[in-house]
Amino acid sequence: MGAPPITMPIDRDIFDPPVEVTRIRERGPLCRLRYPDGHVGWLVTGYELARKVLSDARFSMHPMRSPVEDPERQKTMLVQRMRSDQRFAEVFDRYAGNGRAPHEALADPELLYAVRSDPPSCLTLIELDPETHNRLRRMLAGYFTVRRVEAHREMVELIVAGRLDVMERSGPPVDLVEAFTLPIPSLVICALLGAPPVERDRFHQPVMIMKDPQATLEEKVAASRAFRDFAHEQIRHKRTHPAYDLLSELARDGQLTDDQLASVAVQLFDAGHETTADMLSLAVLTLLHDRAHWDALCADPVLVGAGRGAATVRHARAGRRVHKNGRAGSRAGCRNNPSRGKRHRVTGRS
Repeated sequence: MGAPPITMPIDRDIFDPPVEVTRIRERGPLCRLRYPDGHVGWLVTGYELARKVLSDARFSMHPMRSPVEDPERQKTMLVQRMRSDQRFAEVFDRYAGNGRAPHEALADPELLYAVRSDPPSCLTLIELDPETHNRLRRMLAGYFTVRRVEAHREMVELIVAGRLDVMERSGPPVDLVEAFTLPIPSLVICALLGAPPVERDRFHQPVMIMKDPQATLEEKVAASRAFRDFAHEQIRHKRTHPAYDLLSELARDGQLTDDQLASVAVQLFDAGHETTADMLSLAVLTLLHDRAHWDALCADPVLVGAGRGAATVRHARAGRRVHKNGRAGSRAGCRNNPSRGKRHRVTGRS
């Protein structure tokens, strides 16, 4: 009889990944994992095996399930987002009409087939299976080359300087996360999307609520709806009054619908906001923890551009989890699917 399933380790030792993850990886690249909703899947910690799972078309992102988030909260948020697409709203309404919880439809074979063959536009890149994911990613890749990103340096520096001025005016003590590390990526993404400076709070504020662990489910749902409403408003404007920004260029290209363009905006915030804020916060914490490193960078700021600063950020990077569902007949770690034809879930941890 094998070892009992574990729960996802999340407690970090300041900068390093959870110690328990290291212990699990040392025992082997694969172990049983119990999800918060009671389902049992697999946790992949080995690099080679994780690559195989991520590149195997027999594994899917759907139905989506988090190894750490509250399952009811996650399902409710997903249902609210998918209802914006009429094709899927009808499925949820049918379940509700039969006296069943709408989120039960997330495992409906009809809905899952539709999601895989023609994904709802509310899904972001990391929630899409490879065929659709790769098509959209190729479309966006040209906007994030080294040359294109470098062209935004002056804009980013102005935003950073502005936030430093705000911190200086407010005086000590100051909350670094609230005053600096959270607003910086939000304001930069707003600028990339072409949101007018006077209206950037209509992107920024909903994102702050969606990322706030203290916000209620109702507040998060309302914030998500407000974000998409503003995104659609901006997209309609840019189709008729294009400028030199990401949304305008994608709108001119004509390959994406308004819903898909709104999902691009969501994806930029989803992928680039919290990760950047975390990295900035952890980098400062690393430097405060290692005063010799801090003093060296203060004494010679050239070291930041020479790679010492980048090395600090890489060391402080936040870990990421990726969830996949295996279809019947798939293998994990050269072991037969123990569910005998049923779906099993695999979560990778880095």
